Formats: sequence, C-alpha cells, structure tokens
Amino acid sequence: MRKYTVVGGGLAGLTAANALAAAGNRVTLLEQSRNLGGRAKTRRKDGYSLNLGPHALYRGGIAARTMEQWGIRYSGAIPGRPIRGHRTSIVRGQEFYPSITDLGSLLRTRMFGLGEKVELANLLRLLTAGRSREEENMAEWVDRHLRTESVRRFAEMVTR
Repeated sequence: MRKYTVVGGGLAGLTAANALAAAGNRVTLLEQSRNLGGRAKTRRKDGYSLNLGPHALYRGGIAARTMEQWGIRYSGAIPGRPIRGHRTSIVRGQEFYPSITDLGSLLRTRMFGLGEKVELANLLRLLTAGRSREEENMAEWVDRHLRTESVRRFAEMVTR
C-alpha cells in the first residue's frame, strides 16, 4: 500500500483522494476550510441562491457515473426557470432579467439604459475580438475599456 497526501478538499482534491483510496492506497486529505467542496457551494441571501463556483453534474455524465461507482450519494435538481421561455436569467437587485446572449437580447433587455447598452455592445465586440495587452489581467482590461459601474459589474460576472 502506498501513502499519498492530497492538499485541498475542493472537487479536484476530493476526486483525487477518492480515486487513490479506491485503488487501495492510504490517503491523507488536508483542507484549510471547515467544509469540504471548495467553491462548489451555494449561499442563500435575500431569497436568492448564489453559486460561488461551478458545481453541477451532467446527468449521466462521467462525474455522475463515477460518484455512483464510489457509492457517493448526492442530491439536486435542474435549476428553475424564473422567466418563461428563457433558459437562464440574471438577477440584478430583486429582479430577474433574461440573459444577454447576443445583440438582439441586449437591445431588448430592460436591465440597462441606452448608454449602457451601447457600452455593452462595444464590450461584446471587444470580448469576441479577444485582444488584450501583454501581461494585462482582466481587472486592468475592464478598467481600460469600461466606465459605467453596471457594465463593469456585468463584465466581471460574465468573465468570472
């Protein structure tokens, strides 16, 4: 039997520890937080569910099959659709808005005023061009290109 130490109890660390243990190895898992799972958690605030990081499993996908093989039980459901006819929504303040996925949905949204929509259209153009200065991080890029606070927050949300 070999001994392993896995640092970090997020999804990757837990997966590595389980795979090593399933192969008959002795595993020590080190985690700095009180809870396992890393960013794969949801916090509830003011009636909204806020995902801190990705944590969904595709039904029938490899992660779900692996969890079943290891005997790990999990629960969950397909997220609700708060706006009829839209697959995803954005919450701003206390309101749900259809996600902005293209120029048409940007023009139709009630979430932004005309000036913000123009700035967002330019943002979408810049994002699809994929250009940045060498050694420039996302915060610097946002500072250089966006001036409106609501558009800056939207850019941070979609690029997170």
